[in-house]
Amino acid sequence: MGDAGTIEYLSAAEPVRMHAVEGFEQTVVRFTTDVPYLKNWGTPMLLGPGSILVAHTEDERVSKRELERAVELYVMLVGGCS
Repeated sequence: MGDAGTIEYLSAAEPVRMHAVEGFEQTVVRFTTDVPYLKNWGTPMLLGPGSILVAHTEDERVSKRELERAVELYVMLVGGCS
């Protein structure tokens, strides 16, 4: 193969269909999550402030407005579960 490179897969994940909650915006992203491994805690959901583009990086940040909106969403979510 001469100058051909090799590919080493350090991890792989199958697509995950998340639980949809009516009234909440949803989107499809190409990133991984530990959510599928948390099924023993109930129905796993993925919701939070900030951008996935900087999540878990040295540039990770959340604006005050994003944090306030997240609190609103968490309250809506808990209110919808009672």
